[in-house]
Amino acid sequence: MQSQTIFRPILKNTFVKAHFILTAVLLYILTCYYLYEPNIYGTILINLSLLPFMLALPFGNKKLSILYFFLMYVGISRYSLSNDPLQFPDSQMYFEELITHGNYYDLITFFWNELCTGFQIDTQNNLVFALLYYPMFYFLHNNDPAFITTYNALLYIITGYLTYRLLKKHSVFTDKIINIILLGLFGSASLQYWSSFFLKDITSLFLIVLALNLFMNKKFIWFLFVMFFAYSLRVYSPVIILCHILLLKGYIRFSLLGAIFALVVEVYNVGLKGVINSLLNVGNMFSSPSPFNIENWKFQGYRTFESLIFLIILLLVIVVFLLNKESRSFYLTAFSVIYIYSAVVTIAGFQNLEYLGLDYVIGNFGDDMTRKKISIIIIIYIVFAYTFIQLSDKKVINYNKM
Repeated sequence: MQSQTIFRPILKNTFVKAHFILTAVLLYILTCYYLYEPNIYGTILINLSLLPFMLALPFGNKKLSILYFFLMYVGISRYSLSNDPLQFPDSQMYFEELITHGNYYDLITFFWNELCTGFQIDTQNNLVFALLYYPMFYFLHNNDPAFITTYNALLYIITGYLTYRLLKKHSVFTDKIINIILLGLFGSASLQYWSSFFLKDITSLFLIVLALNLFMNKKFIWFLFVMFFAYSLRVYSPVIILCHILLLKGYIRFSLLGAIFALVVEVYNVGLKGVINSLLNVGNMFSSPSPFNIENWKFQGYRTFESLIFLIILLLVIVVFLLNKESRSFYLTAFSVIYIYSAVVTIAGFQNLEYLGLDYVIGNFGDDMTRKKISIIIIIYIVFAYTFIQLSDKKVINYNKM
């Protein structure tokens, strides 16, 4: 009989495993409630209490689970010590929305009234983010902005597990490839960096991966429910989800048609400059922050190193594509969906610059693309892992048989 929910595989084996998870969650909640100190060191201590929860999730290999956790934990702790969680204007906007409401009931009532009177795209981001984060903020009585790193770390772990379930059940990728993808995700300097800010990016990624799992498991009612929140946080979330589905299902024809359609829409809305920028942005998804900028190595060394690795992989993709005919269907599908996403964010960037009254020029994407690549970082690491395996193993993964 098929699982009834996404998380049932965690609980279905034995009562002991269920008890272990509930105990881990209770330990985490009690630690947050009683031991938290209102400073960044308190947050780092709380994050460590997530280890039992991580071990309770059936990743398949406990040693790898421990490695995944500490890669994430050390990275988030490092950035938490050096970053101000309210550094960005968006961060301040989200936090102000959070502290405006006296309790969760007031927030839900306000949200419902807004929904009934006409939800505005330009104001829904901060309201929906506040709605999702408020339970931790209110029930744990914690109004420290730095506490967001604990919330992000929790979603980071769940997102990693949902990614594991998604790839294990709905892809042809081997365990070795899946392990490399997870190693990349939990060790990603980009994910760790943005986890240290009071921003929506980790929450948005979590909702996208959750919606993907629900869709692939044919839980369409729950999918639509989660999709509402994903869309409210980031209006082009449906496109991001579609890109992942096209890649995981190996729909090369639909991917190519989607890329052509995105090109036509982009030409119509932005023009030739938009097409050039979207093509540049495909490379930018892999190479931002730029490893060719010395300042990036001084101030963002870990993220810049990650970009350098991605850039090397991007060059190796060309080698594998030319030498290995059976890999071409995968790469055509992968880079078609990356282009679709790039075209969407390029159009959004153009609209942003137009709204601000600024000129749209080649090389100006209209937004921070180092943040935007978080939404497709799983796809980027799939390309990374696939290329690495194709170079190191003689056996080719037959993507055509999906």
